[in-house]
Formats: sequence, structure tokens, C-alpha cells
Amino acid sequence: MKNPRAFHEPFVVRNMELAELMEHGRTAEALRALESCMDDAEELLAKAYTPEP
Repeated sequence: MKNPRAFHEPFVVRNMELAELMEHGRTAEALRALESCMDDAEELLAKAYTPEP
């Protein structure tokens, strides 16, 4: 990965939002947010490690 910080930085805010949801017992919302976060991370990682033609 050329720029790991650029990959990780957007997830910091999302992780804080997840923690806030869990702290307030909003587990269903937290689960949806976590699933979205993981899907986005998977997509970004696939793009980062896909060789350019």
C-alpha cells in the first residue's frame, strides 16, 4: 500500500462513531455501521492491492 495513512484515516472517525453507538446500547445500528465499514475497507484494500494493467 502506497499510503497507509490515507487508507486508515477515514476509519478513525467511523470507529469513534461505532464506539458511541455501542456505548449508548444502539447495537443494531452499530452492527450495520460495522458491516458497512468492513465492506468499505475490503473494497479499498482490493483496489490498493490490485495490480495496474
